[in-house]
Amino acid sequence: MNEDTVSKSVKPRHPFPEPGCDGVRNTAVAALIALGLLLGMLVSPVVALPDSQETNARIVTGPLSEVGLAGDHDRSRFAAHRLNPDQSNPTPEHEVLTCRSIGGSAIWICRYDKRDEPELGFQTPPEGTEGLFLGVRLPANVVGRVCRVDFPFACPDDVAFVIQGVIVFRHPDGSRTVVAEQLWMTDAGVLWVYWMAPHNFICPWYPTFAEALAANPFPLPFNGVDWPANDCIFGVT
Repeated sequence: MNEDTVSKSVKPRHPFPEPGCDGVRNTAVAALIALGLLLGMLVSPVVALPDSQETNARIVTGPLSEVGLAGDHDRSRFAAHRLNPDQSNPTPEHEVLTCRSIGGSAIWICRYDKRDEPELGFQTPPEGTEGLFLGVRLPANVVGRVCRVDFPFACPDDVAFVIQGVIVFRHPDGSRTVVAEQLWMTDAGVLWVYWMAPHNFICPWYPTFAEALAANPFPLPFNGVDWPANDCIFGVT
C-alpha cells in the first residue's frame, strides 16, 4: 500500500453496519469483541495469525500463504495475492493477505505483508509495512445494502461473502495507519478489497501471485521503466 496516499492521522468511520439493519443484531457481540481486540492492536506490535484450540483441526493442508480463494468459499481460511503497481515505490510489490476466522465464528483476522520476488526484479527485501485486519462477516441479508454502484462485479449476485472491519498498518518507522475496509469475496474467486470512506477505492486480489501477474501483465524481470497498470477503481460511490 502507498503510505503517501493515506494520511497516517486518518480515522475511519465506524466499520460495522449501522444499527437497525436486519441481521446486525446477531453480530453485535462479535463486533464488540473485534473492536476490543482492535484497541490492543493499536498499541501492540503486528503479530502472526494466532492458532487456537478451536481451529487446531486443519481445514486445508500446507501453509496459509499457499491457500487460494477458489473452491469452497465457506471455509474458515484463505490467502489472497496482489501485484502492487504503485509507482511511488521503487518497484512493483507482491502483497499478501492471509485470513482466517477465529474459532469458526463470524470474526475474521487477516495478516498483511509482502513477499520477496528477486527473480522478478522487485526490491528485496520489500518495503516493510505490515498490517493486521480484524473484522466481522456480514449477514447475507445485509450484503445487498452495502453494495456500491461502482463495484466491478454484480453485487450482491456474484458475492460469496463480505468481511467488514479495520486494518492497522505498521510502517517501518513505527508509525501506524488505520483504515476501514471491506473484503468482498466473489464467486469467481477474486477478492476485492474496498478502502471505505473517505478513501473510496477498490482493488483486486487473486488466489495466487501467478494469477495476479497474468491479470496485469508487464515485462519481467522488471526493467525499472515498464510498470503494470493501475488496476484499482477510484471514486467508488
